[in-house]
Amino acid sequence: MAPREIGGVVDNKMIVYGTKNLRVVDAGSMPINIAAHTVATIYVMAERASPPPLYSHMSDIIISDRRITELNQSIMDSIAKNKEN
Repeated sequence: MAPREIGGVVDNKMIVYGTKNLRVVDAGSMPINIAAHTVATIYVMAERASPPPLYSHMSDIIISDRRITELNQSIMDSIAKNKEN
């Protein structure tokens, strides 16, 4: 889960960039390391990525975590800095 500009493949609703409704839920799409049971985390991600009217309105919670936002911004700043050099 990361912006497409920095190499992300899925958005915060787990929809693959460039598709209309192809959703992929995979442990590799977790933007940060977690200190929890991996399978339980994937189950939650799958529930939240499910199409409306189920839990899709809640999937924004995942991306709205401040650490993820700061991490994405840090990566984008680093890429911009490298392009300047």
